[in-house]
Amino acid sequence: MAYGRETLALTLERELNKLRRGDDADLLKIESAIERHVNMEDKYMSLDQIEPMEGVWNLTGYQPIDEYIGGIPDSSLTIIAAPPGCLVGDTVVGVNRAGKSFKITMKDLERMVRGDKRGGRVWDKNIPTRIRSRYEDGSIHLSNIRSVLYSGTKEVYELKLRNGMSVTGTTDHPVYTEQGWKHLGSLMMGDKVWVESTTQKTVLSSVDSVIPKGKQETFDIEIDGEPHNFLANGIVVHNTGKTSLLAKLAISTAKTSRKVLFYTLEMTGGQIAKRVIDLENDAKDEPYKKNIIVCDDIMDVEEVCADAAKVVALDNYGMIGIDFADLMLTEKEEEGNVAQLYRSMARLAKKSGVPVILLSQLNRQYAEHGGIPRIQNIRWSGLAEAMAALILLIYNPNQIFGAPPAKNQSLIAHPGRGYVVVGKSRFGYKQGGVGAIDLEWDGKLSWGNKAVGWMPLTSV
Repeated sequence: MAYGRETLALTLERELNKLRRGDDADLLKIESAIERHVNMEDKYMSLDQIEPMEGVWNLTGYQPIDEYIGGIPDSSLTIIAAPPGCLVGDTVVGVNRAGKSFKITMKDLERMVRGDKRGGRVWDKNIPTRIRSRYEDGSIHLSNIRSVLYSGTKEVYELKLRNGMSVTGTTDHPVYTEQGWKHLGSLMMGDKVWVESTTQKTVLSSVDSVIPKGKQETFDIEIDGEPHNFLANGIVVHNTGKTSLLAKLAISTAKTSRKVLFYTLEMTGGQIAKRVIDLENDAKDEPYKKNIIVCDDIMDVEEVCADAAKVVALDNYGMIGIDFADLMLTEKEEEGNVAQLYRSMARLAKKSGVPVILLSQLNRQYAEHGGIPRIQNIRWSGLAEAMAALILLIYNPNQIFGAPPAKNQSLIAHPGRGYVVVGKSRFGYKQGGVGAIDLEWDGKLSWGNKAVGWMPLTSV
């Protein structure tokens, strides 16, 4: 018998007897006792009533993760943390504060948002900083900036257009083209990208070249809500993009005839559909795509949890993917709000019985020091480590340059390869300890389908 049901039954019987005698009874106590009496069996159970769980791992169908980790933990939270795609510090953006518009470099913008002085004054953080963005109808309007991020020293490429415009950034930074979002490094001569004009409308201009420009300091901007883009040197670019590994896991799970619920808070459903086509080089109507259920509404933490719990109860779901954590925070990024986010995601996974995979972002300290990412490099890392059963950290030494890792932890840069570092695994390590999956990376689109091997590490 469930613990506490006898006490609730006595309370209910006592109050009902008062009603039968014509005495005053506490109706709220009756209502509460009935509700708790009904729900108590689910909340408290003796051990002999609980079905033993055979295993904690949920196979994804994605070979690198299944072979070297064992899958993703069932009914648990997995966090994937990665550095964003980004642009060089001298990239110019147009912003507005308190009705005053001006141009500023991304390096100076990051410095001011962080609390440094401009013209001898510190910016009032209660005044929103807005940036020029392209809206769906092609017009240019202002959008609120959530944050400006220093992303470290990286290998960058200059995109030159035939109209004379140019922008320099990492190979994976998304640029808005006539065919939708494409990575900067994948653009070819003749491709057309959207740029500003003198009419407050965007127009198309052709790509002239994409050439390497060495290693430079880089930055990125997070937009608060739609349309998740901004004009950089007059060219329409996307804010942070970290979707590749999550998309791979979603595709692989869907191919095993299980449903995937994918919340894309950063990109639109159409952009995700195009991304999947690019990743798999297949058609729009491939049968497995019926199993990927996409929601691109802007929601907060509680809305996502409530919505997901109802949806996954209706079918056989293999995972819930959320891209990405910061965009569910509707209030200031403070410890209490972030703690609620991680707790809610872990609770969703446990209550629904479906693994939740949440994208997060590496912090400024990682960008400054480089090397192999560690759990402490996740933003609000203590809370993330406490609530997540599995933490994966993206490391591509071909793209990130900073202080070299310790000799006994060296993950060497190989052309066409990168690493997924297993930072934490609550239910044990299939390979005997922490380490990294060495796997294919094509440099433009995404991770490959096969791992090269496993690289053990002493600590993460």
